[in-house]
Amino acid sequence: SGYSTSKEEPTAIGTKTIGLFQFSEETDCGTKTAKGRCNAKCDALKTDDITTAARCALQMNTDRQFNFWPIWKNSTCRTNTQNYVCSL
Repeated sequence: SGYSTSKEEPTAIGTKTIGLFQFSEETDCGTKTAKGRCNAKCDALKTDDITTAARCALQMNTDRQFNFWPIWKNSTCRTNTQNYVCSL
């Protein structure tokens, strides 16, 4: 995302990844109502107030150790995230 909270990237299947953490519009949020793995509206995941996005990322980390995030999953420089994760 380049640290951009409003970033939108098209995917190969015609959806978008959005926000700071590049969540999937298809599975992680809803365009009209709060839903998906984040139980949030997609617009809430691409604002400068990153509270909702950070909570979702932390929950996904708890559930799947950041493997939800293709960039992390495919990275060769994965590391222990405990120094970067705080309690919200």
